[in-house]
Amino acid sequence: MSYDREKQLGELLDQALGEKLGLYFQPAWHPSHALSRRRTRNWRIALGTVGVAAAIVLALPFTVQLPHGHGAVSNRTLSAIHLPKRLTRIIAQVSQGPMTVASMVPVYASYPLARPTGHNLSITGTFHINGATGTSLSLLVNNHMQMQGGMIFHNGRPVYVFTGSNPHSGTAINAPNATPVQSEDHVKAQWYPGGNVAIGTFSAAGSHVYVTHGNLWSDMIPGSNDYWIQSPASPPATTIDSIAGLPADPADAVLTEESPSGLSRGFVTTNGGITWQGWGLGSASVSTLIAINHRFWAILNGTLAWSTNGFAWNSILPLNPKNWQVETYAVDPANPEIVAVSLIPISGDGLGPVLETRNGGKTWAEVPHFPAIGAAPTTMVMNTNGDIAALINADGPVVVRYVASQQRWSVLPIPAAPISAGGLGQLAASANGNLIYGAPGGAIYQWIANTDQWLVIKPPPGLDSAGLAANPLQAVGNNQILAGYPSGWAYFYEPVSESTGTVVAKSAIQSDVTRAGLQQ
Repeated sequence: MSYDREKQLGELLDQALGEKLGLYFQPAWHPSHALSRRRTRNWRIALGTVGVAAAIVLALPFTVQLPHGHGAVSNRTLSAIHLPKRLTRIIAQVSQGPMTVASMVPVYASYPLARPTGHNLSITGTFHINGATGTSLSLLVNNHMQMQGGMIFHNGRPVYVFTGSNPHSGTAINAPNATPVQSEDHVKAQWYPGGNVAIGTFSAAGSHVYVTHGNLWSDMIPGSNDYWIQSPASPPATTIDSIAGLPADPADAVLTEESPSGLSRGFVTTNGGITWQGWGLGSASVSTLIAINHRFWAILNGTLAWSTNGFAWNSILPLNPKNWQVETYAVDPANPEIVAVSLIPISGDGLGPVLETRNGGKTWAEVPHFPAIGAAPTTMVMNTNGDIAALINADGPVVVRYVASQQRWSVLPIPAAPISAGGLGQLAASANGNLIYGAPGGAIYQWIANTDQWLVIKPPPGLDSAGLAANPLQAVGNNQILAGYPSGWAYFYEPVSESTGTVVAKSAIQSDVTRAGLQQ
């Protein structure tokens, strides 16, 4: 075996052991730092044996040593590893019978270093601690298998959370009660029908309301007839991915549609869709296209970018495309210089860090101690105080909040959905910081920031949610919510006092309805 081949094998083994098992060697031990020397026949045989043995280890099923009486689980997508006795003893303190390890996901908490800082273990069974009972346990451990924190779920709902190595130091998460919005105290609040087709995306920009359905789009302007128009591509695409109208100039909009390659093509209009032209970027990977004030925002080819006209895009996060990509992001609605992003590794499973910039991307800092509970955020939103809310669809939907003034994350308890209602949740935010949570089963919950109170909004009458959360789910201004379901879409109008969160007469506020063009 030549030295070059030995060097390559050593580097591959280092990479595999590091990514799979979290074992990283000192740089001085790396083959690239070793002096070139003649290998004896015995040395070549020994090195080959080590390589074969390591390959066998990496191919073994995932087995975990559990306390006496507990079973083990095999998962061929994971490497062979044994939990230390100190960790299994801690788990045994909260376990009430047999348990199995369902998954083990690497956690990357240090950017830009693309190496795991720990792992997240998802364990199923029966768990009981401090009066809380659950059916699954999510644990965060470092590379030395030392416990850093965890969360207990009961049928997909978080019921207990703790930080550090002592589970008994945590707190129970009790599902709050929610006040029905459609009650005598909320007589002004009601649903208005939007249409009897399922819409894919929605964007309100001044008097223009852009919506998509399949490969059709429409601009619903008050006082004019509404028409569904085919996508501007030639030939027309099968699906329009997204559409966004610019609030500062509502006639400007960007539309993206999926091509057969799986990438998206973009089109721009400056006259409300009368004419469209290609955005000049060709086919690209595009997701989470939105418009806030004077800017379009999107995850473009894995990184975050913005544009004022849809043609020239500015990337504000220089990522190594071999290591990282943006999963989701949030922008301060009052200050586009303040942005947060959630990163994930470019290949394989894993949870990356949450980063924040307060100067438009010139510098980035990690938002510390993001609760790694088995999945990256699917949605993040930000209010004008710089506070962040994130929805994590892990064992069940979890909403966490980062309060900038306190520099810490906490779980925001959400009302309990019916046990039969499984699936993903949805999250949106009003301009005043109120949160809109779409629960599996179709109900919509509104969290009033000033009072820490939940309101529940039943699904619109006549629309079948099919047991799914509303999608799309968006807030328009401070007192409207748009919700889409498989059988159609509707918008909810609720006059709300921005200062107290209580329902008031329509004359007491400046209604967002006329501006959004949804209702006169």
